Amino acid sequence: MNYKALNPYTGSRRKNVDDLIENGEIGDFCFTQDSEKDLVLWLKYPPGQRNEDFPNVVPLPLVSLMGEPCWDFDGNMESPTLSPSILIQGSWHGYLREGKLIAVMQSEDQDG
Repeated sequence: MNYKALNPYTGSRRKNVDDLIENGEIGDFCFTQDSEKDLVLWLKYPPGQRNEDFPNVVPLPLVSLMGEPCWDFDGNMESPTLSPSILIQGSWHGYLREGKLIAVMQSEDQDG
């Protein structure tokens, strides 16, 4: 299976989760942190097949409950990069690279 990158959404950092939900555009993000180990990136992703009544915002913990990273984070709070890819079951799959949300789609074509 091959993956093709689709047009990216350039995101901006929002003040907080409420601002992200109420005013955010696709690709926008914000951070919350309860302690040094509880850094979470909240991301507004493109709507998909999930419940459309629920805001398309997802928390991405950058440190797990066990203290191990869930996603590698480059530390850039204005234009973050995460790896590996972000998969929101039944809705969206892609990458956050330098503040740009880049969707991928599966292709049966192995030549790209």
